[in-house]
Amino acid sequence: MTIDYASKCRIFIEKNNIIAQHRVFDERVHTAQAAADLLGVGVDEIVKNRPDDGMAVLEARKRARFLCVKTVVLKVGGKFIACILKGGDKVDLGKVRTLRGTGDVRVAKPDEVLEATGYPVGGVPPFGHGLEVYIDEAVIALSTVHAGGGSDHALVTLRTKELVRTTGAIIVRLVMRNA
Repeated sequence: MTIDYASKCRIFIEKNNIIAQHRVFDERVHTAQAAADLLGVGVDEIVKNRPDDGMAVLEARKRARFLCVKTVVLKVGGKFIACILKGGDKVDLGKVRTLRGTGDVRVAKPDEVLEATGYPVGGVPPFGHGLEVYIDEAVIALSTVHAGGGSDHALVTLRTKELVRTTGAIIVRLVMRNA
């Protein structure tokens, strides 16, 4: 039996009245970078140097607040959790160890991700899997994000406030940042 993971995600959105746009693409969007490339948005903060043109600065700032995020599934002891972070970031396992009070923390294997979330790696949505969710504090600074839409050909676009409401997430620092 073949499972249509994108439809499964879309149905969850509809049944739970989540304010989000769910889109399916011909192209694969299995990584944050692939999604950013397809959508023409930044995968991470792109406003590092300011163009001379004032309109270009305004447009660049607008785009930097509309980015791709990813859902990383971790195995913490015998339990799985979901961590949502900006697409270009990497979860700091040491921070998660401290947060959860255990040294047994690792990134889940692809078969574990499917088992724990009901979705394959490359398409895990931020909701609809029943895992405890943590959102990196940098994601909250964004107004709207693109996230996994259930399959490697689907994305969900939603406001960060809706992301927090829908997931019931704990907002913490999950990645190492330069001072």
